[in-house]
Amino acid sequence: VYEKPDAGFKANDTCSLNGFVTFTNTSRINRDTLRYTWDFDDGRSSNDTTPTHQYSSYGTYQVKLIAVSNHGCQDSVTQRLEIFPKPFVTFKTNDQIQCGSGNFFEFENKTTIDTGKLKFYWSFGDGNSSIDTSPVHTYTNYGRYTVKLRAVSLYGCWDTISTRVNVISKPTAGFTHTDECFGVPNVFKNTSIDTLSTTTYKWLLDKGVSRNTRDVTHKFATDGLKNVCLVADNGIGSCLDTLC
Repeated sequence: VYEKPDAGFKANDTCSLNGFVTFTNTSRINRDTLRYTWDFDDGRSSNDTTPTHQYSSYGTYQVKLIAVSNHGCQDSVTQRLEIFPKPFVTFKTNDQIQCGSGNFFEFENKTTIDTGKLKFYWSFGDGNSSIDTSPVHTYTNYGRYTVKLRAVSLYGCWDTISTRVNVISKPTAGFTHTDECFGVPNVFKNTSIDTLSTTTYKWLLDKGVSRNTRDVTHKFATDGLKNVCLVADNGIGSCLDTLC
């Protein structure tokens, strides 16, 4: 009379799309060798002793292991395995580039999960954090910051995403000019300090005349004292400076 095996295995519930499930084979037999057939209940199987398997969707699975000795004696065991859903994390911000003066970042949480509730953990990259669903934040210093959002389900399934925001300072408008005799063009040289490569400039000259160049040469229609202004604009809300 040949000995019958004692089939058994261990596996932990896990999160879908989050990695692999490792099945620990605990089957036993005293005086024979065993071969195995695994049924993962998702249309796939394995003949490995201790397989690793990835499920493509969440749900409840009835995993079956059949252990067969080299004399044809067999035993089987079926266990319930729960694969929990993983959150899909995403968020939007009102503006990723804002002027330091009056910056106010609004983060709209668009994270979803098929079933269950979520907890949220925000990091704003400046040492501050929040557990609000859709927080707002104001930065006290200029610079680039990495904003991270981590969402965790009731079963510990999690995902994270990050984006960069930029808090910039205003440009500093400045220029030099030449004083010329009437009829000779005056040369205005832009000496502004830029904070973005996209900074634009607008010169306000006499009688409603304007120019949108970095430097300008202009011949005035009359002599006398003239009020010339230069507007340096980063194009980010109130991030502009004017010098007259």
